[in-house]
Amino acid sequence: MENLAEYFSKNQHVFGLLLVAVGGFLLLAVVLDWDWILEGGNGPFNIASISKYFGRNVARILMGILSCVIIASGLAYFFLFRST
Repeated sequence: MENLAEYFSKNQHVFGLLLVAVGGFLLLAVVLDWDWILEGGNGPFNIASISKYFGRNVARILMGILSCVIIASGLAYFFLFRST
């Protein structure tokens, strides 16, 4: 674990790429309408409750927007912390 922390401290731009990959995977899951992305846990307010009260399409749109925000954050992080 210490090696991982040391790696990310030396190569901070890689964390941005990791965010882009996670956001891209979530966006792919939303576009392909994978069921597990909208299944919730036992929490009182989660994506499953949004899907239950407002419908599956609204939940998919919100998850799509969230995925795009994660991708944009990752790209910003990558370009701000990459070495020149």
